[in-house]
Amino acid sequence: MFLAIDEDDAIAKAEGEAKSYDGECTGYFMCYEMDDGPLGTGHELFSLMRDSDLSPDEYLNNFHDTGNERARDSENA
Repeated sequence: MFLAIDEDDAIAKAEGEAKSYDGECTGYFMCYEMDDGPLGTGHELFSLMRDSDLSPDEYLNNFHDTGNERARDSENA
């Protein structure tokens, strides 16, 4: 979890953190704004790392870019 001022700041922090891990980074990062105050009981955070023999493009197409996502287009943000 990163405390950030906006989505761009959160993604930049995630990119920096990803560099500290072994393995290949796909360059795909997700964030969600939680503006309900401090985290406590009942809040959930999400993180995912998995081993795969797929190439980064195959991995993203198979698991994260299926065409049914509701996501902000970073090129038009």
